[in-house]
Amino acid sequence: MSNRHIASLLAAILLPLTATSRAGGLPQPYGVPAPVESAQREIKIGPMTRYVNVERAETVRFVTEKGSFAWNFDIDPNRQEFAFDQIAPAALQAHEVRVFVGRSAHDK
Repeated sequence: MSNRHIASLLAAILLPLTATSRAGGLPQPYGVPAPVESAQREIKIGPMTRYVNVERAETVRFVTEKGSFAWNFDIDPNRQEFAFDQIAPAALQAHEVRVFVGRSAHDK
Protein backbone atom coordinates (compact mmCIF):
# COMPACT_ATOMS: atom_id res chain seq x y z
CA MET A 1 0.00 0.00 0.00
CA SER A 2 1.44 3.40 -0.96
CA ASN A 3 1.84 6.39 1.36
CA ARG A 4 -0.89 8.14 -0.58
CA HIS A 5 -3.35 5.32 0.09
CA ILE A 6 -2.41 5.24 3.77
CA ALA A 7 -2.92 9.01 4.06
CA SER A 8 -6.34 8.73 2.39
CA LEU A 9 -7.34 5.89 4.68
CA LEU A 10 -6.25 7.82 7.79
CA ALA A 11 -8.15 10.91 6.65
CA ALA A 12 -11.29 8.83 6.12
CA ILE A 13 -10.99 7.41 9.64
CA LEU A 14 -10.06 10.62 11.48
CA LEU A 15 -12.36 13.13 9.78
CA PRO A 16 -15.56 11.86 11.45
CA LEU A 17 -13.81 11.90 14.84
CA THR A 18 -12.88 15.57 14.54
CA ALA A 19 -16.42 16.44 13.48
CA THR A 20 -17.80 14.59 16.52
CA SER A 21 -15.43 16.45 18.81
CA ARG A 22 -16.62 19.82 17.53
CA ALA A 23 -20.25 18.75 17.84
CA GLY A 24 -19.84 17.99 21.53
CA GLY A 25 -19.46 14.21 21.28
CA LEU A 26 -16.04 14.15 22.95
CA PRO A 27 -14.90 16.04 26.04
CA GLN A 28 -13.30 19.41 25.32
CA PRO A 29 -9.97 20.44 26.91
CA TYR A 30 -11.61 22.70 29.51
CA GLY A 31 -15.31 21.93 29.08
CA VAL A 32 -17.94 24.08 27.39
CA PRO A 33 -20.06 27.17 28.14
CA ALA A 34 -23.48 26.36 29.56
CA PRO A 35 -26.78 28.18 30.07
CA VAL A 36 -26.79 29.88 33.48
CA GLU A 37 -30.09 28.22 34.40
CA SER A 38 -28.50 24.75 34.00
CA ALA A 39 -25.94 25.36 36.78
CA GLN A 40 -26.00 22.88 39.64
CA ARG A 41 -24.32 25.33 42.01
CA GLU A 42 -22.75 28.78 42.22
CA ILE A 43 -19.17 29.76 43.05
CA LYS A 44 -18.28 33.36 43.89
CA ILE A 45 -14.85 34.55 42.74
CA GLY A 46 -13.76 37.32 45.11
CA PRO A 47 -10.50 39.23 45.55
CA MET A 48 -9.17 36.60 47.98
CA THR A 49 -10.14 33.56 45.89
CA ARG A 50 -7.04 31.62 44.81
CA TYR A 51 -8.63 28.34 43.70
CA VAL A 52 -11.97 26.62 43.15
CA ASN A 53 -12.86 22.93 43.29
CA VAL A 54 -15.29 21.43 40.81
CA GLU A 55 -16.22 17.92 39.72
CA ARG A 56 -15.90 16.53 36.23
CA ALA A 57 -19.24 16.79 34.34
CA GLU A 58 -20.55 19.39 36.82
CA THR A 59 -22.15 22.63 35.61
CA VAL A 60 -21.21 25.66 37.71
CA ARG A 61 -22.24 29.31 37.63
CA PHE A 62 -19.28 31.57 38.40
CA VAL A 63 -19.98 35.02 39.81
CA THR A 64 -17.30 37.73 39.74
CA GLU A 65 -17.47 41.43 40.57
CA LYS A 66 -17.94 42.06 36.84
CA GLY A 67 -20.74 39.58 36.10
CA SER A 68 -21.39 35.85 35.81
CA PHE A 69 -21.25 32.91 33.42
CA ALA A 70 -21.89 29.16 33.59
CA TRP A 71 -19.53 26.38 32.59
CA ASN A 72 -19.93 22.63 32.14
CA PHE A 73 -16.81 20.66 33.04
CA ASP A 74 -17.30 17.89 30.49
CA ILE A 75 -13.57 17.32 30.24
CA ASP A 76 -11.09 14.48 29.92
CA PRO A 77 -10.78 12.68 33.28
CA ASN A 78 -7.00 13.16 33.18
CA ARG A 79 -7.13 16.97 33.25
CA GLN A 80 -6.89 17.97 36.89
CA GLU A 81 -6.24 21.72 36.99
CA PHE A 82 -5.93 24.85 34.87
CA ALA A 83 -6.19 28.63 35.07
CA PHE A 84 -9.66 30.13 35.56
CA ASP A 85 -8.87 32.61 32.76
CA GLN A 86 -8.84 29.66 30.31
CA ILE A 87 -12.64 29.50 30.60
CA ALA A 88 -13.77 32.94 31.80
CA PRO A 89 -15.00 35.41 29.18
CA ALA A 90 -12.46 38.22 28.68
CA ALA A 91 -14.64 40.78 30.49
CA LEU A 92 -14.93 38.51 33.55
CA GLN A 93 -11.37 37.34 33.95
CA ALA A 94 -10.02 37.59 37.48
CA HIS A 95 -6.69 37.61 39.25
CA GLU A 96 -4.71 34.34 39.33
CA VAL A 97 -7.31 31.68 40.21
CA ARG A 98 -6.78 27.95 39.59
CA VAL A 99 -9.57 25.49 38.81
CA PHE A 100 -9.08 22.02 40.32
CA VAL A 101 -11.22 19.31 38.76
CA GLY A 102 -12.03 16.26 40.85
CA ARG A 103 -13.61 13.01 39.83
CA SER A 104 -17.38 12.85 39.71
CA ALA A 105 -19.54 10.13 41.22
CA HIS A 106 -19.97 8.79 37.67
CA ASP A 107 -16.21 8.20 37.21
CA LYS A 108 -16.08 5.03 39.27
